[in-house]
Amino acid sequence: MNVHIDSQSGELIAEGYFFGPQLTESEFLQSPVGRTAKKVSSKGTRVYYDVWLSVGDGREFGATLGFLPGNRLERINLKLVPVEAKKLPWSKERESEIKQFHDEWILTELGRDPHEFGWGTVLSIVEPHWSSAIVRIDYSRRQGSRPSDSVR
Repeated sequence: MNVHIDSQSGELIAEGYFFGPQLTESEFLQSPVGRTAKKVSSKGTRVYYDVWLSVGDGREFGATLGFLPGNRLERINLKLVPVEAKKLPWSKERESEIKQFHDEWILTELGRDPHEFGWGTVLSIVEPHWSSAIVRIDYSRRQGSRPSDSVR
């Protein structure tokens, strides 16, 4: 699977695309992956876009990117799922399997908890509103200076 997170910069790298705490909404929308993204909502102080990429090993990368309007990336809700899972009806068992995969992926990428960094936090959770397993990368909780990056 070609998805990684850099513990030093906070960059999420998927299929050669880089998403991180310095990425702005306009940079994202001008990128190849941003041009294919679907705007899903504008809620409160954030604008959200959905992106899906095939990442190898029979998995897909689904991410909802939350930007402050006209500003920087604040949050990524990431889902790494087997391709066939998108076609099947929701089940608690399937979400548990996805959550377990997310937990193992984070352990491989970042080591043991806690996953709190100067650039933000990473959590594997079951999102309560949708009962959906996700990896939440939250850049809004970062501290200090922010590393430079963009979607390339």
